Amino acid sequence: MEKERNNSLDMDKQQKKSHRIIRSILIIIGCIFFLWFLLPVFTNVRPNIGNITGMTVFGLLILYGLFFAPVNRFLTGLWKKKAGKVCEILIGLILAAIIILAGITYGCMLHAAGQKPQKNAPVIVLGCKVNGENPSLSLLARLDAALSYLEDNPESVCVVTGGQGKEEVVTEASVMDRWFNEHGIAGDRLIAEDRASDTEENLLFSMQLLKEKLGRKPEVVIATNDFHVYRALYLAKDLGYDASPISAATPWWLYPTYVVREMYGILESWFLR
Repeated sequence: MEKERNNSLDMDKQQKKSHRIIRSILIIIGCIFFLWFLLPVFTNVRPNIGNITGMTVFGLLILYGLFFAPVNRFLTGLWKKKAGKVCEILIGLILAAIIILAGITYGCMLHAAGQKPQKNAPVIVLGCKVNGENPSLSLLARLDAALSYLEDNPESVCVVTGGQGKEEVVTEASVMDRWFNEHGIAGDRLIAEDRASDTEENLLFSMQLLKEKLGRKPEVVIATNDFHVYRALYLAKDLGYDASPISAATPWWLYPTYVVREMYGILESWFLR
């Protein structure tokens, strides 16, 4: 009897220890990713659906770690009721579907970003936010990647595309045009498209200008950030154009926010176009 009691106490101690370890892991992971999604707010990036989603998910993970035992007791009690069991199964299926969709969309992003551009093709640099008359970090990454390609492919022309957003004092195209001039790309290789307000218009208006200049419908290279490559190529194909990417790296502190935001954009393109 005494032996059974001791075994039971040992098992309780082991269970409490394992619960403490699990709680610590959940809280640490939650805090790391919560702060990672919060970081862009301190680097002149407005809150968006990407970091709001990330902070919500990992904020809930932190709360689960903090209230691990009572939450588990509640879920166990709910499971014992028929309606509660149905509710938990439905929630589980929804969460599984979300995780699967997130995995698929992220896999698409990674695969697309790894593709190589064709040689000596016209380049379209997709518009992105500007700060005053200077490119943002994301736009600067696109410009650097496109510059390297233009230097390696001297026969290529380049369309800089992007209108003037609500909080912008100049067009995105004018900022890019000036930047390329300052970095040695001759003006006769540059075509400015300054009306577009989103990715689809970037591509549509840019292709119209290229057809006018080249007298044909060309295969193009699209310069954009790594997380955005898949949707840019998807929209280009949907518009009837052959394209390959120039993938620009995203700063690490912005990456998860923009990846999650882009997942919503991909799902919108798949299901609502």
